[in-house]
Amino acid sequence: MPVQRRGKIIRLSGHIGVEDAETVYAQFEQQLFQKVDLQNCEHLHSAVLQLLLKFQLPIHRFPQQQALADWIAHSIFMYQASQETPYGKNDFFN
Repeated sequence: MPVQRRGKIIRLSGHIGVEDAETVYAQFEQQLFQKVDLQNCEHLHSAVLQLLLKFQLPIHRFPQQQALADWIAHSIFMYQASQETPYGKNDFFN
């Protein structure tokens, strides 16, 4: 199963496609998790990445695949930079 929840952490593993975005969003909307574990994620559809960015979901663990981890970290950095205000910014790296 690519999307599993354990306590307040949602784990995304394997191939996370566009169809998983709805599951992640529904669980987020119901406040069923507080952090995202991507350690075993091998592919992350950009729709799911957009959810992580838009709702500023803290990443508990990044993917083991370095290229995927770099892509996500860079996306977070660029999104945060575009969202900075005089009042500070949100921290994804909790």
